[in-house]
Amino acid sequence: MPWDPKGSEAPNVGVVGDSDEATSFKTGTGDREGHTLIADGDHSDDAKGFDANHDHHGPGFSAERGAYTGPGSSDDD
Repeated sequence: MPWDPKGSEAPNVGVVGDSDEATSFKTGTGDREGHTLIADGDHSDDAKGFDANHDHHGPGFSAERGAYTGPGSSDDD
């Protein structure tokens, strides 16, 4: 199943919404299109740490594990 970027690569880093906090994320393509892996903080130098601790959202499901607490999360006030 195609996945871009590959799991061994570091996630992209940016900010979400009106937040000024760094957020790390990966998005899927091919069979995984529409999937998003996301976590608080800058994990651009810690791909293994990110892969071990992230929230995963895909078509028809959501696995919120508390790794992302920014805008749009269930912790968002």
